[in-house]
Amino acid sequence: MMDDSRAMDPAPHSTARLRRQGAAVADDPAEWLSGAACAPPVVERAVATGAGRVHLAETGTGTPVIFLHGLGSFSGEILSPFTIQPPAGRYIALDRPGYGFSDPLPAASSGPDAQAGWLESLLNALEIPAAVIVAHSIGAATALHFASSRPDRVAGLLLLAPYCRPTRPAFAPLLRAAMLPLIGRPVRRLIRFAAERFGEARLAALFRPNPVPARMNGFPLRHVTRSRALLAMGNELRGFNRAMMTLSLRLRRIRTRTVILTGDSDAIAADARHALWLARRLPRAELVMLPQTGHMPHHVAPGAADRALRRILGR
Repeated sequence: MMDDSRAMDPAPHSTARLRRQGAAVADDPAEWLSGAACAPPVVERAVATGAGRVHLAETGTGTPVIFLHGLGSFSGEILSPFTIQPPAGRYIALDRPGYGFSDPLPAASSGPDAQAGWLESLLNALEIPAAVIVAHSIGAATALHFASSRPDRVAGLLLLAPYCRPTRPAFAPLLRAAMLPLIGRPVRRLIRFAAERFGEARLAALFRPNPVPARMNGFPLRHVTRSRALLAMGNELRGFNRAMMTLSLRLRRIRTRTVILTGDSDAIAADARHALWLARRLPRAELVMLPQTGHMPHHVAPGAADRALRRILGR
């Protein structure tokens, strides 16, 4: 399908709508991204696909580069550090299913394997035959599934602190409670309210041992803790291990050029368990290990992330 965003509702991220919902202007994702991005302007729009409506942020021209954010985030977060330098291609950052303003997938089909099919629907809608894919954390699982099932449509992979190996699920009592049928809704409201009080501590934990960059000031915490986004988090985690156990048997068949950029102090996706494990299985993987860097290498070392992407693009 072609882009039919002009026929849809007005941009759902308008500041006026967020004010009516009680959110501060700083919680407007579009406004935050415009303040965090340095060059050139970023255009946001919605695209209708066979898998529902997808919200994206786009800048630059040339070779298409698709950006997939991690758990509990949105398109603007992963795109922002790559806009410090002028784009080396057509950068298209997506709100993954259920996150931001993108429609969710069915609860039982929200794992990375199903999201690979969702990604193909988007590329079809945008009439993009192949693209480089940049993916952070658990978003790398979707990128790897897509590279495995449709290698002809992947021109290269840049995986940032990838979370890709089957892993014993975290306890995460609040998120588990948020998924329950009776108490889930009030728990989700509680989490969104708590984001205003404890959001800075959560960001600090994500960046540890690195300081949170100034560009993250005003990060739209209430946006990434909306009820639908919390459900998307829980649903994709439920489908993660099954999908990745199946894919782990096929990783050696992925011959796409891949750069893995990770930190040696990542407490969320430990390098030995995820990045090193993955690099040993991908035939064309280049591993770049950043010293004293945690789970957000693209924000902590944006120059290294930009150089890695330009190497894949041949720039």
